[in-house]
Parts: sequence; structure tokens; C-alpha cells
Amino acid sequence: MDYGRISELARRVIEGTATIARLDHDEEQGRIAGDCQNVDAITVPVFYDVPYFSKIQIDDGAEVKDKPIGSGNGNGKAEASEQIMIYENGQRLRLYTDDPYVETASELLFDEVLKGIWSDGFTLSSIVKIADNCPSGHTIEFLANYETKEFMPIRREVHWGKVKVTVK
Repeated sequence: MDYGRISELARRVIEGTATIARLDHDEEQGRIAGDCQNVDAITVPVFYDVPYFSKIQIDDGAEVKDKPIGSGNGNGKAEASEQIMIYENGQRLRLYTDDPYVETASELLFDEVLKGIWSDGFTLSSIVKIADNCPSGHTIEFLANYETKEFMPIRREVHWGKVKVTVK
């Protein structure tokens, strides 16, 4: 399959043949070498085609579920400079995007335990910051997921979808 201009690692991740390697950055040579002492974990989301979620709500300080998590003016609309959490039908979403107006370094992860008989339902959601210079009318697209769990039989399920948010 032709993937166009992507790195060898990205190709292997897509094909499911990637392996974990230990790498070290050689400061003097300015390159990466094997057999290192320091290891970091990274998330490499593959943006794939899934349906759009349809029951979106935005927490910018507005109470959507049990308490406000985001921060902003609380009008339920995404605006520049706000930190928002996005929900699908009352479920908090974990968000992934490469949009330049989302400050990825400012992302916060909100952890919670899904209700159930056992406390194995630890899950993460995203609180993302929209850049101060994001123009009004700009549309941000996210790949998103949320988890649910059931008892009898015990089952956890990850629900994937896309989200489009237009910044006001």
C-alpha cells in the first residue's frame, strides 16, 4: 500500500508491525542512537475514518455532567483562549488533533473511574486549550474516544468518532 510521504515508523505503526525500541539522543552528534538509558512513552494516534459524533456538548466552565471542568465564559461554545472539555451524549472525550490552534503542550488529562462493581474503570479525558490567536469561525477537527463498561459479562468498550468544533 502506498502511504505517500510518511516516516518508516509511521508506516510500521499503520501496518501493525512497529516494535518498541530503546533510543537515546546523542547530544554531541545531534542524532539518535540505540541502547539508551532513558525511555519515554509516546502516544501515536492514527487518524482514521470514523463517523462523527452527533450529540456534542462543550464545557468551557459550563456544567455539562456533574461539575464544570473547562474554563472560559461558560456559554457552552468554544472560543479563543478557553480550556474546553468536549462530551458526546454526556461522555467525556479523549481528544486527538494536529490543528495548529490547539495548544497541545497545554493539554490536561482528566482521570476518572467509571462506575461499576470493580474499580477497574480508570479512563482519561482531554481538556484542551484553544490558542489565543485562533480566528473566529475556524473549525477544529478532533479524533475522539470514550470508554464504557458493563458487568455480567464484564466488558469495556472504546467508542471512536470525530468531532468538529467551530470557534466563535
